[in-house]
Amino acid sequence: MYVAEAWGVVVGKLVTLALAGLGVRVIVLMAQDGGWGWLVAAPFLLAGIALALWVGLVAFNGLVRDRLRPEVRFRRLRGTARRHRARPVGEPAAVDTADPVDPVDHPVPTLRSSPRGQSDLLLRTALYVVLGLPSAYLVGYVLLAYLDHLWLMWSSPVVDEWEWDAPEHLGAFGAWFFADAARGRALPMLISAVFLGLGITLATLAVPVLRRRGADAIDLAVTDTGVVTRGGLAIDWDEVVGVLVVQDVRIGAWTSRREGPAFPTRFVLHPTYVPTHSRTRVALELDDLAGVAARAARSQRRALYADGDLASGYALADLWTHPADRVDEILAPLEAAARVARVPVRRLERVTDPAKVLG
Repeated sequence: MYVAEAWGVVVGKLVTLALAGLGVRVIVLMAQDGGWGWLVAAPFLLAGIALALWVGLVAFNGLVRDRLRPEVRFRRLRGTARRHRARPVGEPAAVDTADPVDPVDHPVPTLRSSPRGQSDLLLRTALYVVLGLPSAYLVGYVLLAYLDHLWLMWSSPVVDEWEWDAPEHLGAFGAWFFADAARGRALPMLISAVFLGLGITLATLAVPVLRRRGADAIDLAVTDTGVVTRGGLAIDWDEVVGVLVVQDVRIGAWTSRREGPAFPTRFVLHPTYVPTHSRTRVALELDDLAGVAARAARSQRRALYADGDLASGYALADLWTHPADRVDEILAPLEAAARVARVPVRRLERVTDPAKVLG
């Protein structure tokens, strides 16, 4: 989550730098047209350019560095077990022979991911993606146009004299859409781009639902001796030193109001909010991460996360998309079994601090 937020900040900084470049181009074009209008607009544009440059080059740099440093974040384990544990001399190499535990043959509390249970998420994702197709077509068209332009510049030096307006020259659509009289079409494309972004955001939750089958569809199961996580990876209670249940309550409705000392009350929409989602994740802190990773099959390591030096880590049970009542039904026996095994359980809520919204 922190890594995604950091890259989101990076994308935002790139956008502000692009806006700064656009502001410079506007000043140059107004100066070329002559008149005194550019002298009036230039101070305002220069102030906006300076602000955009500050955001793009200075603001939030420390936040991005901290969240992208490997040593301060946990990451999903990948590859073979030999990458996670030094093998003593004489010990045979670990292989992916762990048999997945599928609780389907045992009457134990189990949460499975299924397309039928997530029909509302899949339909919402499909709707947003369809509404975003015009924007996706435009972006693809523009990229193709500039690739074609670069190829022509490479193959024919005469093309270097062209202005950098490749989409307008690529074909009939470019001549129609990018003509001066057709710039009003940019607003519908912008709205379509918003829907495309929303669809891509929800697709990160929806696509895994369609791909997971069998034991890989297990999100969490509670057995007599421990728990079963994604891929059918069985973890005994004596391997768990703590359980952390985190519920994200930052978005709890379609709309919300935010207040803070830096801005007045404002109305916020949450188009990616799905009422049936519990927005809950369970982290099982492991005593011996290397040992669990060594016996886990390749597909089972998708549930294992480790810090930068692989010294500690946890197994993640992502229950975000499951209904809240179903999550409560499995958390009750989980907490009861943890108490019997003397494993501490903590519940946390991830909230938005209004005083830090802009920070």
